[in-house]
Amino acid sequence: MPTASSNAFEEFAGLSERRRTWWIAAILAVTTLVAFAPALWNDFVDWDDSVNVVTNKQFRGLSLANLRWMSTTLLMGHWIPVTWLTFGFDYVLWGMNPVGYHLTNVALHAADVAVLYFLALALIGRATIWPAGPRHFSAVVAALFYGLHPLRVESVAWVTERRDVLSTLFFLLTVLAYLRAADEGPRSRRWHALALSIFALGIASKSMVMTLPAILVILDIYPLRRIRLERAAWPRTKTILREKLPYAALGIAGAAIGFYAQHANYFFSSLDRYPWPARIAISCYSLCFYLVKTVLPTALGPVYELPYQVHFLELRFVGPAVVVVVITGISLAARRRYPAVPAAWASYVVLLSPVVGLAHSGFQIAHDRYSYLPALGLSLLVAAGAGLLVARIGQVRPLFRVVGVGALATWLAALAFLSWHQTQMWRNTEALWTYAVDVEPDCAVCHSNLGAFLINRNQPEAALEHIMRALALRPDNPRTHANLAIALLRFDNTAAALQRLEVAVAVHPRNRDLLTALGLALVRSGRYAEAFEPLDRALVLSPNSSDAGAAKGVALAHLGRRDEALVVLRRAVTLDNESPQARYAYAWALAHFGDVPAARSQQAYLHHLDPKLAVGLSREISSMN
Repeated sequence: MPTASSNAFEEFAGLSERRRTWWIAAILAVTTLVAFAPALWNDFVDWDDSVNVVTNKQFRGLSLANLRWMSTTLLMGHWIPVTWLTFGFDYVLWGMNPVGYHLTNVALHAADVAVLYFLALALIGRATIWPAGPRHFSAVVAALFYGLHPLRVESVAWVTERRDVLSTLFFLLTVLAYLRAADEGPRSRRWHALALSIFALGIASKSMVMTLPAILVILDIYPLRRIRLERAAWPRTKTILREKLPYAALGIAGAAIGFYAQHANYFFSSLDRYPWPARIAISCYSLCFYLVKTVLPTALGPVYELPYQVHFLELRFVGPAVVVVVITGISLAARRRYPAVPAAWASYVVLLSPVVGLAHSGFQIAHDRYSYLPALGLSLLVAAGAGLLVARIGQVRPLFRVVGVGALATWLAALAFLSWHQTQMWRNTEALWTYAVDVEPDCAVCHSNLGAFLINRNQPEAALEHIMRALALRPDNPRTHANLAIALLRFDNTAAALQRLEVAVAVHPRNRDLLTALGLALVRSGRYAEAFEPLDRALVLSPNSSDAGAAKGVALAHLGRRDEALVVLRRAVTLDNESPQARYAYAWALAHFGDVPAARSQQAYLHHLDPKLAVGLSREISSMN
């Protein structure tokens, strides 16, 4: 007697291939949503979310002013107007509830997985003569291996990285449209127009998709076989390459915009610090790093810190360089019998090239999120192996068949479990940085950020422990010096804070955090007029800094410049309505100038933000009366 499950299977098998394909895509998307569901309970984290979302009022809405800001801003070194537009929609729908922002990220990732399934099916169909069963199986493996892998967690669970999941969706859709254009032949103009339009949206979501034209050339070589490397095929090859010129123009524009956005924010590392031999070493290390983490995704964290000095001949860099050369050699040797291998390797290198380290910015040697786009080719290669196993299932012994399929299913289930667990590490700022220092005890940035969190929690002693550890590991990080100075100020050790900050600002004269901390220390030491110079410089670098504005307002108040002080402090509170320090400074200034009822009203709001600070303000107000 047939069971309900067998009947359901028979009904599913009886569907047309088109409907069955859509059902499979939907199941893959739902599976991905379940694996990343813990993200819906996550908060915003103080790791760019605070600047991009929590304190940023410019994206909140879809007014003309909001859209103008979205289309022109280079905040945090990125030009991403389409990504900002999705944040604007989130705000309209959810306000500042983090659930909605995380739901959008997870939904976009699920869409990426579904579209990758369609793309894998199309590419495998062009590369093989497999029947429908192995093709669908292989495409499902590609989607699941990519979508469930814990290396995807950072891009999905971190609200700021919306740009990864969104730009990749446009990347995949562009390739699908291009495949249709390649099939259409002379009638392909409309499909190329559609592909270029989608590509432009991808560039405006994140410039990392700039490498897509090179990927299209790789696809033309294999599996489309439109480009052949023989001399006799050059006339046709030239025509196909000419077809890529509009894509190349968009890619170059994306690269130029990305470079300008990073350069305008002074994010690039200097060649004096990391010369070309060091950058080549970093690049080889990065190429190997993501391969290793793809196979063995353990000890994943938010930061993999770049050493202060990089020497090409160090074993940790020589080894990856040798591996890169060997893999490249194997790929070239396999190009005739297994053309998918060089195609996958070439696509991996090309897609990773914008962040591999040749044009280095930041303090990292790698980030999990950098693998989001480059992992597509690797996932297709894994899927090809799985499909080959199923296509030749009659030639494989039953035991090997069971073991192979069982091992693959176990691996995918393990990836899903690891992603479920890893997603919860992004639950909030405390969970993130506590986890980060546990995973990598020698990560200076992690210790420094945990210290900053503990300062904000009014735990200066615990903060000082982590900050001193960060300075011992990396004495060159200006942000850590700023955090140390703030911790010392909480201990009322203003003289020590000033001494450290003056030295640090001399070395890093354009660092906003250092300048703000120096201005605050000068205010605390009673040198109000001197505080304006570093605070004004900080506000030039970051006009929307509520911390610098609050410190300047307090300095103005101490000098008796009432109207100026209150204007500056109101702006600081408006810029960051949730900042207890800005609210405290504004309330204190109101009381200082005799408006005690208004100060008391601010105190009531401050009590919700920081009860201890509200109690301190109450004492201040009482002492003024």
